[in-house]
Amino acid sequence: MAHNKNFHDKEFDKGTNRKLDLYRLYLRAWLPTFLNTQWTKSIQIFDFFAGPGTDANGNVASPLIAAQELKIAIDKHCETKTLDKKITLYLNEIDTKKYQSLQETVKQIKALVPVVNIVTTNTDFASQFQLYLPCMRAGETANFIFIDQFGLKEVTEDIFKTLTSLSHTDFMFYLAAATANRFKDLADIVKYLPPLTEEDKQSMTGDNVLRILAESYNRNWAPSGYFLGRYSIKKGSNVYGLIFGSRHPAGIDKFLKEAWNMGGDANFDIDHDHIDDSQPSLFPENDIPSRIREFQSWLIERLKERPRITDRGLYLVAVRNGMLASHAKEAVNKLRKEGFILNKKINVSYSNWAGKQPSVALEYAEEE
Repeated sequence: MAHNKNFHDKEFDKGTNRKLDLYRLYLRAWLPTFLNTQWTKSIQIFDFFAGPGTDANGNVASPLIAAQELKIAIDKHCETKTLDKKITLYLNEIDTKKYQSLQETVKQIKALVPVVNIVTTNTDFASQFQLYLPCMRAGETANFIFIDQFGLKEVTEDIFKTLTSLSHTDFMFYLAAATANRFKDLADIVKYLPPLTEEDKQSMTGDNVLRILAESYNRNWAPSGYFLGRYSIKKGSNVYGLIFGSRHPAGIDKFLKEAWNMGGDANFDIDHDHIDDSQPSLFPENDIPSRIREFQSWLIERLKERPRITDRGLYLVAVRNGMLASHAKEAVNKLRKEGFILNKKINVSYSNWAGKQPSVALEYAEEE
């Protein structure tokens, strides 16, 4: 089922608000990184389905969210430093009526962040994306690209592969995952998606559809070493979702922290864990989401094979599996307490991955 193109004409539902919350929180984490990076001369945010800027009740949507976060980041930066970056917010909206309303929103944005350049366009996504490619590929530039599409047909294989090829670029795109599940055998639908195996189709359900799609994006369309994240959003009986992409561990680290603060990879009980924080179980392990338990069990079994791996390698294993560094560290600490891993301390974290200290290899007890 396609996303309702008239959803701005009523108050945003909880699912839309969750999507916008993730967008807001990611920008909040992303902007200071490039405001404080010397090599960056230009920061660009692209919102290709900007809408009018608010819902029917005046609640802010993506254009004003970006403006608010830009103001927070710029004001904080300018407390101690001079702003030396060119910052541009690109807003595209193909619907004429919404575009006219967007012009009023732009007036608010200019008043809120006068140092930010605002560019508005009124055309289709594919054409505008191609027109903006040269400035996305410009040197000394950091990009964040938000594609809040209706349905799932806009992010084609060519678009996806272009997104993942861009340097210093993170992206989020929204898709109607429920449509993929419902019509997974229909050629007119699957042509917009990465290839699905028969096993994918057999195991796909209304709840796990985005997980399977994200794995297929990663397996078939993403370049080796790329970082993809996901977040499923249930609206009524249908599941939608966000796919996130970054070439750098810093990007996926920020995304995963915000996603896990919102339940992991979904705004609903995707694994049917029935965990109630207000009523803890008599058995603490039952209060750990099954996705964490399964990852840690898998990692422990892998480590029991005594692979050659370092603290940095463990960090990458975690984020590539959509997990936090702390989830991997807990598994390692369990094996340390059992005497299987001999290292007194293993630092599994982004700060350690990005640091200059030498990597530390895991040391195992001798086989009996």
